[in-house]
Amino acid sequence: IVERADGSFDSGYRIIMAIDTITMTGPVMVQEGIERLVNSSGGRFIQRPANRIMMAFTSAHPAIASAIQIIQQIPASTEVRIGISAGEPITDKNEFFGDTIKLANRICDVAQRGQAVIAPLVTELTKVNDLEQYKQDASLKMLNQEDEQFLHQLIDHLTTLLPEPGFSIDVLGQQLGMSRSQLYRKITALTGQSANLFARELRLQRALQLMRNNFGNITHIA
Repeated sequence: IVERADGSFDSGYRIIMAIDTITMTGPVMVQEGIERLVNSSGGRFIQRPANRIMMAFTSAHPAIASAIQIIQQIPASTEVRIGISAGEPITDKNEFFGDTIKLANRICDVAQRGQAVIAPLVTELTKVNDLEQYKQDASLKMLNQEDEQFLHQLIDHLTTLLPEPGFSIDVLGQQLGMSRSQLYRKITALTGQSANLFARELRLQRALQLMRNNFGNITHIA
């Protein structure tokens, strides 16, 4: 724990927010507007990979409040999804907030449009009074530890299986050791979508990221 100049203490934890935006008009202006809004709430810009914005906060409350504000103020023509995670600077992989950024992106992958999904550690770092207030907000979804573990398993397997021509939900279920019905229930509970629809949505998100990064032509990406 490090003492700041104002006498408060910094635990070393950072709250990482991944903000995914899809808009047909003025994407750069939309992203810059979001960055200004987050900066005014105490957030700090990290990077802007493809159509996502990565921001960092030193505490949970302003991060969650900022996410709600983004969802409420984003133009109607823009789709937004937000994933919020928390972690310490260095992990066993020796990457600076690498695991935390990875988790924020994965949570963002499962967020529905107009929703912010929050990792369990972020919830733990949020004051009880604030937490009770946030639980009433329909735009927020709070994951538990079991959800987070399943999320990592799901994305790991989907990342490997999606490019395969013979991919199917049955194959995914076999890889995860789950029956078809069990897998459907868990994916629907986590994402709000059916297994097939979520897999298709994830494919489209990956394709969009490749297009924005100028990775080959449309045929190659498809």
